[in-house]
Parts: sequence; C-alpha cells; structure tokens
Amino acid sequence: MKKRKSNMHELTGERNWRKWTYAVLFAMVAVSTAEVAIAEKKAGAKFEWKKTDTSVALLNGGAVVWEHHHDKAAGKPHMKLCLTDGTELTRPWPKPEGYKGYDHTWHKAMWWSWKFINGTNFWEHNHKSTIPVKVDVTSADDYSGRIALDISYKLPKQEAILKEKRLVAISAPGAEGRYSIDWTATFTAGGKDVTLNKNWYGGMAVRMAKRTSKWIFRDSEGREGQNACSRKRSKWIDFSGDLEGGAKAGVAIFVHRDNPRQPPPWCVIQRMPYFNPVFTGAEDYKLPAGKSLTLRYRILVHPGIMTRKQVESEWKAFCDSGTPGQKSAGGSRVRPTPAPVPAKPGRLAFVSSGKEQYSFDTGVLRGTLRQGGRSRGLSAMTHIPSKTRLDGGSGIFGHYRVFTTNKRYGPAAWGWPSTSKLTSDGTVEVHWPKAADRPFEMTAVYRWSAPDTLDLTTTVKAAADLSKFESFVASYFARNLPASSVYAAGGSKSAGRPFFQTTEKSAGIWQMFPRNKEVVAMIKDGRWKQLPHPVDWAIRDNLAAPLGIRRGKDGAPTAILMAPAGDCYALSTPHAGEGHRSLYLSLFGRDVKAGQTATARCRLIIAKSPTDQQIVELYKKYMAQLADADKGVPEDK
Repeated sequence: MKKRKSNMHELTGERNWRKWTYAVLFAMVAVSTAEVAIAEKKAGAKFEWKKTDTSVALLNGGAVVWEHHHDKAAGKPHMKLCLTDGTELTRPWPKPEGYKGYDHTWHKAMWWSWKFINGTNFWEHNHKSTIPVKVDVTSADDYSGRIALDISYKLPKQEAILKEKRLVAISAPGAEGRYSIDWTATFTAGGKDVTLNKNWYGGMAVRMAKRTSKWIFRDSEGREGQNACSRKRSKWIDFSGDLEGGAKAGVAIFVHRDNPRQPPPWCVIQRMPYFNPVFTGAEDYKLPAGKSLTLRYRILVHPGIMTRKQVESEWKAFCDSGTPGQKSAGGSRVRPTPAPVPAKPGRLAFVSSGKEQYSFDTGVLRGTLRQGGRSRGLSAMTHIPSKTRLDGGSGIFGHYRVFTTNKRYGPAAWGWPSTSKLTSDGTVEVHWPKAADRPFEMTAVYRWSAPDTLDLTTTVKAAADLSKFESFVASYFARNLPASSVYAAGGSKSAGRPFFQTTEKSAGIWQMFPRNKEVVAMIKDGRWKQLPHPVDWAIRDNLAAPLGIRRGKDGAPTAILMAPAGDCYALSTPHAGEGHRSLYLSLFGRDVKAGQTATARCRLIIAKSPTDQQIVELYKKYMAQLADADKGVPEDK
C-alpha cells in the first residue's frame, strides 16, 4: 500500500475518511510503527476529591469547598459548606479546640433532624439514633457528587421507628464559584403508624459561622430580618452579606413547591445565626404504617449578593427541574409525573420511562439512558447474566468535552440544554442546538444492534468553520472493571505485532494513545490546557486501532469500546486502579467547514471473558458491517 503524504486529520469529506479507514485497518494490525516515547506527566486540576471511610470532600487547591460526613458511630450525617476559596460558611462541628461561645452542641453545620418522633426527642437527645446504615458515594469527573444514604431512626435495643432514603446531589462549582445541593428524602414508616410531632424547629437545618452574624435574612414574600421572617410561611429564605476583606456571599434554602404543606413556616435566629424550614411547624404529621413521605430541598451557595428576583428565578428553576413522582401519605400537591415504564425483556429497543428518559432490557443488559432527562449516557446499567452493575460515576457513552483548536466549549456537553426523541424502531436521538458560544449543533443516535451491543453515531453540523473539531465521549465503569488495556501498534515489546497495552501508573496518571504521530500536535494544541480542570496527557504507543477494554474481575464481564480509525483519533484512560475507572474516545479530530456535516461512529460491547483474539475479531466484524452499510451511501455534505 502506497503511503499517503497528507495527514489523516487533513482529509475532508466523510466518504474519503471511511474509504481510508477500511483500506488501512487490517494493514495496521500487521504493520509495526515507531513507538512514541512515554512521558510521565501529572494531570493538572484545580479541584480534587478527598475520601475517607466516613466522609467525602471536594477540595480546591487543598481548601475544602464542601464536605459530607456520614460516620455511623456519630449519627446524623451532616455537611460543611464553604466558598470555593475555602471560606467556611457553616459553623464547624464538632467543637474545635479553643472555640469560644459554642452553644447548642447538637447543631451540626448543615444537617437533618426531626425534633420529636412519636413523642421521643431526636434533636438534642438520641442524636446517635439517626443512623446511616448504608452510604454510596459517587464523585464525578466534572466534580459534581452524589451521596445516597439509607438511614434508620432507631432507639437502642428497639426496632427502627422510621427509615429514610436520602439522596444528596451536589452540582459542580460554576465559573463564578456557585454550587447547589439537592436534598431529597423519602421517609417510610415501619410496621406501626408514626407521628412527626409539631414543633417550631426541626428538619432541614443550617447553623452558620460566626463571620456571618451580621448577614440579612430575606424571604420569598419580601420580608427581611429575623422578626419579619421567623415563624412566617415562605418558599425560600436567602441569608447573605459581607465577609472579611470586602467579599460578599450567601446561602439560600429552597423548599420544593410539590412538598406537602407548602410553603412552610421557618425558624430564623439571627444571633446564632440559624435557619430552617419547619415541616411540622404548624401541626403533627401522621405517617401510616408502611406509607412514605418525600421532601425535596435545594441549598444554594453563592458568592456575591443576589437580588430577590434572581433568587426567585433560581427557586423556580429548582422546582422545574423534575419531581420524584411520589405522593406523600398525607396527600401532597404533587403534579403528575409519568410512571417509569420498564423495557420489555429481550427487546432491542429503548422505551420511554419518564420525561426524555429511556429504559432498556435486551435480555443481556438492563438500565437507563438519559436518567433524569440529562445527556450523561447509560446509567444503572446491569449485566443480567452475572447480575453485575457496570456503570460508575457519570455513566457510559456520554458526550463530555467538546473542542476545537486551543478551545474548549464549556465544562461539559452533558451540561448543555438538549432534547431527545424516541423513534418507532426504539432508537433514541439526542439533539444539542447551536448557541451563541457554540457555532455548531450536535446529534447523537443510540441504537441497539445486538443484546450485548450498542452503537452510537454522533453528527456535528457547523455554523462556522471548526478547526480540528473533537467530541470527547466518556465512559465510567464500576469498581469490578478496574483496569484498561488499549490495542496498540506493535513495537520492540511485541516483535512488531499489535497487542493490548496495559496502563500501569508508572506510564502516567492520565494516558492517551494517539492514532499516529501527526495527531499528537492536535492533542497538545492547547485544548487540554483550558480551565477548569486542564489535563497533561502522557502520550503512549500509537493505536493499532481505536479499540479499548476494561476487563472485569470477580465474575464481571468485559467492556469493549471501539471506533473506526477515521472517526476516532485517540483513545485515553487513567492508569489501572485510578478511581475514575474510565475510557474515552476522541471522535472526529478534523476540520469541519461552515455548513458542512460530519459523522463519527463508535460501539460498546459487553462480553463474558473474551480472549484478546476474540476482541480483535469483534472489531473486524464491526468494520465489515460499517463497510457494507456505507456501500452506495452518498458523501456527507
């Protein structure tokens, strides 16, 4: 085969790309290429995760942004809230040594506690009887987090009176430092009726730091100050004011409009400072045996002072963000939400299971696409034969970062507004419209081609010239798929034959396998230097083909990701054992002119204990299928 003089990424026209892919694929498997030197480099990131057995924290340059504690021995999980520069907004707990004037020692920064349950005090007393019996922490690559807890309200030597399922979802900090915490709690009575007794405080509570003592309380009804806001009903309260050095900040609590007894009265105390919406502030709430009550709140941490109109807009955005679709035992004003519809087992199709959310059950794989209506790929994905959960973090086959030369378009595509639709053949189409800061539109099509195989086709339509456009597709896997291997071109280590290269930490924290030497310049053109969260990739061997795997252990299957060489210019991964447990496909990697449309394809296969040779054969089969499908297809324009 005669060697081309032009670089692959300089080719234009989808048809040429596809022809080139099929012509060179099998030659790549057999031909040895020069090995790119491995550079050990450290990923640069402003934010980082810190985890222990009893806590998780987001740090910024070593300073805590927020920290969630869930120690079973201490009871009552709680959160520490700070600004992104580490300025602590909530009062520390437990009492630091030398701290003066530390009253109400049971106030735990931001926490939840009922005052009385069946007449028993769970607030000051029995504080260790609110027990987190199960905790599941998810720390995502974009620095959002989720803490799911099972909590038991149980007195010593007695059965649980009440059980709670709590989900605490923390957004990634925005460019200005703002972040939110969505707090959803479902309480279920045990074998006997439960009474949540009337009291003028208790529930979702925040005890603020001394430095905020001169801040101002403002509520949704236009009132200001403790006397005006306390024991009054309102949808939200914002507490904000000045900090040392002239900075300003605030914390707001929003009560979802679908909660029962909306809006609630509030307990507001300036001298502490302290504020909390009180669900049982007016009367008892009786929860019949076996029945449930769901309550939703959002806590917004914001630098600067927000106007009342801005806070109201944020409250509305929270209420419009979706509801859990549950009705309380007391008959709340919950707007109807379509009940999730499970997919019919053995069907190669998605089915609608909520607002722009889709479920699937192929007989081999079961799960959800666009969970909560967000474009983060596949989640809750289970391999049915082995009963293995496959996804972790932010999902599988999600569109993450988008680049052109020396430019990144926002933190992540999964945060952009998008719409979706289900076609008659069970395919899901997702669409991201162009925007003022994004001169292109993107479409993704998810289609099952076999019970263990999902195909993803991504299309971009340029409204302006796009230089070296890239869609970085991310997949995050569960703990039982701990290490990646990538199909690399042969070098001295393999006698010139392609092989699955392992990804030990000694080769770098974040490792990228390029298609060839020429595309390394694109990787290093500045796109990965953009804030926030820049990455300095350790460049590994050239690809033999864009083919990567994460092998399962303890009975788990193997995840296989693949793409045509013309559609994917690099494949990347963290080192084996690193906590993201991810694989990434760098799709496109070429110029797209204004008015032009370009397409890239990739495939996910979940296989039980395949050999390396079987994986290569699966890839060859995929290439042959694409070649057949492209016969007679006109060139994209």
